[in-house]
Amino acid sequence: MNNLYNELIQSGEYELAEIIFNKLKEDNDD
Repeated sequence: MNNLYNELIQSGEYELAEIIFNKLKEDNDD
């Protein structure tokens, strides 16, 4: 999943990467 995040950042999809990052944080809070 981290690779997807890095690919999004490298391709300039910062907003989408941030959404995914926040979703991952929420999932890890449990």
